[in-house]
Amino acid sequence: MATNFIPDVEIRINDKVYTNFNNTISFSVRRNSKTESNTALVNISYLNKNTKSMLIKLADVPEGKTPAKITIMAGYKTDAKGIIFYGEIDKAEENSSDGVELTCTEGNRGWSSEVVNKNFAPGTSLKEIVKNIMVSSSFGLGVINCKDYVYTRGFNAQGTLKSELSKLALQVNAQVSINKSKIFFVKKGYENLTTEISANTGLKSIRKTKKGYIFVTYLNNILQENMKLKVKKHDGEIIETTITAVGHYYSRLKFETEIECFNYDDEYEDDDYGY
Repeated sequence: MATNFIPDVEIRINDKVYTNFNNTISFSVRRNSKTESNTALVNISYLNKNTKSMLIKLADVPEGKTPAKITIMAGYKTDAKGIIFYGEIDKAEENSSDGVELTCTEGNRGWSSEVVNKNFAPGTSLKEIVKNIMVSSSFGLGVINCKDYVYTRGFNAQGTLKSELSKLALQVNAQVSINKSKIFFVKKGYENLTTEISANTGLKSIRKTKKGYIFVTYLNNILQENMKLKVKKHDGEIIETTITAVGHYYSRLKFETEIECFNYDDEYEDDDYGY
């Protein structure tokens, strides 16, 4: 089975491309459906002095200036690559393998520091407010999928983009997050797309917990937070659930996706194993 899964990885930083065939690369990408920004830790090793210096300088961006963009694509030689992370370089430092380690987030700078200063008249609906704030932000219009609410006394939005949208989300029991530099303001349990996994598509293990499931597959670039998932076990049983968080991992010895399907605010509690 593993012979069908030869990794094909590409790291694009601004206009420069690094691949796993020309460079020594490892990464871990963490995506979740809550308000924390999606993150990536990328190591590109055994670089020459000039390339190392250039990459380290990319993170030294003054406040208000556009940070360096990073795109992580992954797939297989027998199939197309897909984007698993699109964000910004927040920190860069030399690693122990004569290269650099990059700490990255999806829109975290603008999300946490961009200021909103707007007053909305009495009778304005929550969805109208959210749309107005999104459109006037650097992120643009994102995804809005939640119940509505009318502010009979109006609403004053004065704070960061993250703080004001989070306040609005509390009003209708929604969640707000960044996904590949797009804002998602959606109801809890929102399902974006549906996909299926099985042993034939790279499923390696299933761990049943008291709160849900943890699945491990060969790296799957389709899987993302808020996706409805159908899992086919060896015995033919189908598990239907929703993805809470996804971790994509690549190194010389590992090329996997770990999928967490938990209820909100639940913790890891092992129950049993079954696959």
